[in-house]
Amino acid sequence: MSRHAGKKRTSQGKLVDTWYYAYKGIPKPLESEELPDEDAEPINPTVGWIKTEVRVYLVKETKDIGEPPHETHKVSFRVECDEPLFEFTGHDIEALHAASWEKLDSHFEIKWTRWFLVKVSQESIYEGVGTAMSFTYDTVEKGVTHDGKELLRQDKWGRREKITPWPGRFVDRCGRVQACIPETDANRAALEEFAKRVNLLRERLADFLKPEVIEENLRLLGSCNLLPPVPLALPEVIEV
Repeated sequence: MSRHAGKKRTSQGKLVDTWYYAYKGIPKPLESEELPDEDAEPINPTVGWIKTEVRVYLVKETKDIGEPPHETHKVSFRVECDEPLFEFTGHDIEALHAASWEKLDSHFEIKWTRWFLVKVSQESIYEGVGTAMSFTYDTVEKGVTHDGKELLRQDKWGRREKITPWPGRFVDRCGRVQACIPETDANRAALEEFAKRVNLLRERLADFLKPEVIEENLRLLGSCNLLPPVPLALPEVIEV
């Protein structure tokens, strides 16, 4: 009989499965992208699915009695992950899976806050000649990932989940900068009040062009405080 009679030996385990957990984020740049050539085009980050792996090991505890192969005394599982770093052991694989996903969900959770994207846009007109505009504000969401990356989540055409990197500065199709402010009760009330004043301005403009006063008002347009004159174009400054 072996001089280690009665001793139990536990293996480090055999890899039997790998679980993959996917989450939304901005992948890290490849090594070749970390130091781009000075003349290269800038690489815009994109949001995509990132996978982290959880390795599952089968661990056997054997009775170290006599010559091998030794009798199996106990079997368990060990799961481990590098990002975030954790390790669990147990006999119930479903319980280990649930514990791992709870840890991963907590670690990779994106913290979302609501913002107002405010737009004043020139609109198309479909009858006659003139101009049109719209004032709108829409709720968007700003997310911060576990590693500090900022994301933008928007509803598009009634369908949720268009997620892109947070632009930092919002611009419209013509390159004009748009405001994006936190969704607070005070900001909501102020935007609602601004919309009411835009409606009032539209009514005053309609009154300005009533049939009985339109020609006189157009003759006196230069002295109208409601519509200040268009400023002259400033000369272009050329830096040398």
